[in-house]
Amino acid sequence: MKLYTSLIIASMKMYYRNKHAIIWSLFFPLVVMLIFGLFNFEKYNPPKIGIDNHGNNDSSKILMESLLDIKAKKILEVDFGSEAQLYEKLEKGELHAFLVIPEDFGLEGAAAEIKTFYDKNRPEEKTAIEAVLSKSLAEVFNETINIPTEYTIESRFKISEQIISTSGQGFKGFLVPGVAAMAIMQTGLFSVTFTLIRFKVQGVLRRLNATPIGASHFIIGQLITRVVVVLIQTYILIFVGIFVLGVTIGSHNPFAWLEIAIVSLIGGAFFLSIGLAISGWAKTEDTAAPITNLISMPMMFLSGVFFPLSVMPNWVANFAKFLPLTFLADSMRAIAVGGASITDLGYQMLGLFIWLLIGLTLAVKLFKWE
Repeated sequence: MKLYTSLIIASMKMYYRNKHAIIWSLFFPLVVMLIFGLFNFEKYNPPKIGIDNHGNNDSSKILMESLLDIKAKKILEVDFGSEAQLYEKLEKGELHAFLVIPEDFGLEGAAAEIKTFYDKNRPEEKTAIEAVLSKSLAEVFNETINIPTEYTIESRFKISEQIISTSGQGFKGFLVPGVAAMAIMQTGLFSVTFTLIRFKVQGVLRRLNATPIGASHFIIGQLITRVVVVLIQTYILIFVGIFVLGVTIGSHNPFAWLEIAIVSLIGGAFFLSIGLAISGWAKTEDTAAPITNLISMPMMFLSGVFFPLSVMPNWVANFAKFLPLTFLADSMRAIAVGGASITDLGYQMLGLFIWLLIGLTLAVKLFKWE
């Protein structure tokens, strides 16, 4: 036991002296999490429209008042100018759409046509603008035609509004556990792979075989070190999510912190085993680097770390949901912010254990001491 303790302490010192390892396993995920979390990408960004108003009557004034009222509620951004000016802004991406209101707008006996120009690359904004414009035109119509009260929509149908506080934590709650899972992957793949390859190339493992320590003791010490690092970095990232991003962890689950540790260890064990397999198969760091990136990069963007799988094409989502990082990120997210327990995550935990079995098999088959 004393031997393993000494090896773990020595390995921990070696790890934290390796600046590259710290950058990839902790600093990089931390910076990514803060950038995405603090910029609040989930907030509503009102569409921007331009208006070229040629009308000069009561109807056009009512329309302008309605649109400006909507602008005051921060549902819409409005800009004014000539058709040529607004067209140029639309092409530059400064506007999502613009309207040209004709001179005969609202005049009795005239079917005035409002010309609308949209950016075809912004279909969501187009839908929002169409809804706002329809609402404003309905207000103009109701006020200028003088429809009897009993025939207005409001006399027959009403909408009641209730604001409810839900347990959802939005994008930040989605992001923090996902980035913590990504950091576990980074530690398991990059730190183990390149450390052991360097030791093999330098002959360290071969020389250890001639000592009472033995290469097996050294490897076990390295793996325990990485497991400790996985737990430390996971909790650091989650604490930053709590105190900087305002995320609440473990709602309605008193064992959430313990279960986060268990899931982190299982995920860490898988990625550590893959790191061992790569370091055993690759002869040099130049060979290992593309293989490690080939494994980590697709999972980083396809496993629901930064955005849900539902935004992907169906065929991509159907593939991505079976990736190991997807199982890990979903499990971390369900426990950390969803209030779930490990016992509720049968599908995700089964997926993690299957991948762990595959990883351990590859590590045993491929790892070499020299």
